[in-house]
Amino acid sequence: MVDVSQIDYGLVFYQLKEYDETNTDDSIGSPISVSGKKSINLTYRDLSRYCDGDNGLAEFYMEKLAHTSSGYLVAFYD
Repeated sequence: MVDVSQIDYGLVFYQLKEYDETNTDDSIGSPISVSGKKSINLTYRDLSRYCDGDNGLAEFYMEKLAHTSSGYLVAFYD
């Protein structure tokens, strides 16, 4: 589960990505839109297929798909 909290009042899109050191980062699902100052909880399933590398783990991050100066907070839960 990913919790995204933003302080923007406009529409902002976020995209879950899986970091891959040797290849292009993978996008997970479709971009998620958040409008207004709020928090949303997103649940992603079947992420084990993204496990790779020497440690057999997946490294995820949330990309903000807008160039705004306001901040956002992302918390990941397993």
